[in-house]
Amino acid sequence: MSDNNKISETLMRTAGYVTVPNILRFIGLALIIIAAGFYIGWSIIYGTWTDIGLYSFVAPVFVFGILTLMYVQEKFGQKPQN
Repeated sequence: MSDNNKISETLMRTAGYVTVPNILRFIGLALIIIAAGFYIGWSIIYGTWTDIGLYSFVAPVFVFGILTLMYVQEKFGQKPQN
């Protein structure tokens, strides 16, 4: 089997997982993890748990992560059947 066929088969198996909602969920979760990790890492390294400059970076990144997840739920979530 050639390499192109292996790649094609792999892409066909993962086609159901690589969707716009899943990509947006990944981005939202990544933003939240980046914000939390950056806050914890910076605070441990520099011992500044209440730094306004740190908040000014972390808060928007965290909020954009939450808003991305809320957008995905609202836009692509299950709709009630009537």
